Amino acid sequence: DQLALKSPKGQNTVLMQGPRKSRKAFRHFGRAPGVPHSSTAPYVRSKGRKFEKGRGRRASRGYKV
Repeated sequence: DQLALKSPKGQNTVLMQGPRKSRKAFRHFGRAPGVPHSSTAPYVRSKGRKFEKGRGRRASRGYKV
């Protein structure tokens, strides 16, 4: 590629990486979902309105934990 042609030994080059914590799996790590003050995503079979999105998750649906 162009970088290999421009500097074959890699001198004066910086290889960039994306943020490592941006993996979707990291949303499920941490305190258990449902524990007070945790923003951890639960593992659910469907991502619809009825599946662990309502009461206890948001203030507009009764209460928020």
